[in-house]
Amino acid sequence: MGSNELSDSRIRWVIEELEVLLNEDSSKLTLSDLAGRLNLSVSRLRHLFRDEVGVSPGRYHKLLRLKRLRNLLVQSNLCVKEAIAASGFSDFSHTVRDYKAFFGLSPHQTIRLSRNLNQAIAGRRACTVSNGGQGNRAKESAPCGAATSANE
Repeated sequence: MGSNELSDSRIRWVIEELEVLLNEDSSKLTLSDLAGRLNLSVSRLRHLFRDEVGVSPGRYHKLLRLKRLRNLLVQSNLCVKEAIAASGFSDFSHTVRDYKAFFGLSPHQTIRLSRNLNQAIAGRRACTVSNGGQGNRAKESAPCGAATSANE
């Protein structure tokens, strides 16, 4: 659920703050601080948040960090431990378990899949360029790089 779909503007604000925390030191602001800024008790904020979003604020923040971890694994050259640390996690084993439970793949599997996909895409692009933009369909669907004779 996107923050624009929420009916409670206070919860939209909390979500925006949690997203900002991803790019900063997440220890700077606590749920108690957020609740205080809204003149709510922590328990009331948790209740409102869960009713609006479907998960607790802590769980939501963890899911945001897991998504950030996935983006780092796919889009950077960081190793798994570095990406985990950059995502704000400190316990490697626990994070790997949470990641696998959420995405269905381990962080290492995500990296391998992403690299294989990127190589396949790069190979396809190279094939398209080498066949004059016709991809693998050039010369009666000859595989990229396959020799074709002038008599065909």
